Amino acid sequence: MVEKKRFTVFGRVINHSVWEQESYKDKVTGKVNPPAYKVELAMEQDEVMKLHAELAAYAVQKWGPTGNDLYYNGTIFSPVKDGTQMAAKLAMEGKPGDAYDGKFVIRSHTQFNRNGENAPGGIQVFMAPDPNQPEAVVELGFEQRDQIYRGCYGRVGISIGDYVHSSGKNALTLYLVAFCKTHEGERIVGTSDHSTLFSAARENVAVVVTAGVIAGVQEAMPGVVPPAATPMPVGMPGAVPFVAPPVATPEPVNPAAPRMPPAAPGMPGGVVVSPTPGMPANTMPGVVPPADPGMPVDPRQVRVG
Repeated sequence: MVEKKRFTVFGRVINHSVWEQESYKDKVTGKVNPPAYKVELAMEQDEVMKLHAELAAYAVQKWGPTGNDLYYNGTIFSPVKDGTQMAAKLAMEGKPGDAYDGKFVIRSHTQFNRNGENAPGGIQVFMAPDPNQPEAVVELGFEQRDQIYRGCYGRVGISIGDYVHSSGKNALTLYLVAFCKTHEGERIVGTSDHSTLFSAARENVAVVVTAGVIAGVQEAMPGVVPPAATPMPVGMPGAVPFVAPPVATPEPVNPAAPRMPPAAPGMPGGVVVSPTPGMPANTMPGVVPPADPGMPVDPRQVRVG
């Protein structure tokens, strides 16, 4: 029988859903996971080494004396992810990943709220008002949810569980118990470059306006063709040879006929890092880990009372 030990780890919050359950679709399997409360945390190496020790100790309790070696050689899947590899993958997808780079990442989860029920209500969330007194904490309610944000620092209360991965290999996972914010941090805000979208929009507006002016002139003065732009004389300094576009002869306009707007043009249209001693093989920087085992539903998840 494996002891259900609870402990905390410190790091920076990358993503969270501590107030409401959320579900996500696994990119590899396409499976939609059951709704759960979650915290994604980025940790420094000294903190993750403590977590590895706890995970290895659990493996020994679960699978015997060889569990330690099985964990550290990667035979047992670890829930610790290499942030540098995650950042590189996001960069290839055109997404920001600076918050992951150089860190180690864990994702803890639970289906149970603060009352131990698989229901809405959120997990227990605390805050240490004075960073110099981290033990003096106050509990936060939903109305204070803005205190917990992507980029703040805190300690995540977790416990370890195990399951069998779809590949048939044993794997470890982290169950979320509670969260306590300890420090403020720089907010993480996702950004994307949409400048080309607005450039296209400006071009579309120009086409519509120009076409509208020409159509208005033709409607007001049937048979009159607006003058073409005057070309710059060839040979002048900085001049570009100009070829005037052909001007179509306008058809007689029937004021009673419906007018259609002009059609808008179409829209324009890995890092190698030296291995770190003491790290499990499947989380070493520079070593590609197995596919993300996802978040299993285990009836042994820790209930928060």
